[in-house]
Amino acid sequence: MPVARRSRFHGILGGGTRSGNVANARNTGNGRGASLLAALLMGSALGLAQAGDMPTYRLTAREGRFEPAELVVPQGAKFRLEITNAGRDPVEFESLELRKEKVLAPGVTSSLVFRPLDAGRYRFFDDFHQTTGQGAIVAK
Repeated sequence: MPVARRSRFHGILGGGTRSGNVANARNTGNGRGASLLAALLMGSALGLAQAGDMPTYRLTAREGRFEPAELVVPQGAKFRLEITNAGRDPVEFESLELRKEKVLAPGVTSSLVFRPLDAGRYRFFDDFHQTTGQGAIVAK
């Protein structure tokens, strides 16, 4: 007797049988699973293409300071911030206003993606070097 098969995808694959009829499980559902998978793959490919078109700004942390201390970005545009720790100690890029933080070991480069910002000045700091590691992103 066929048994309804639940998958972790909540029925995308359709019904199957407990007896292990895999071909039947794959062919049920009128191709919804394959269509959904194709749509997801196309969407992620488009997302990657858009991510590559995003402007990238570079920030270097060295000996408790950020270089440059101020980054000017266009308002209303998504962007990527590439942070390099060129110092000998770990750093933590943090912005309470932007709700972003990233810890980097010495010699590491990493990126953060920012949503489009309204015009304004957004402070950031190095949580490990709070007195000297100060900066701002200015959206104009």
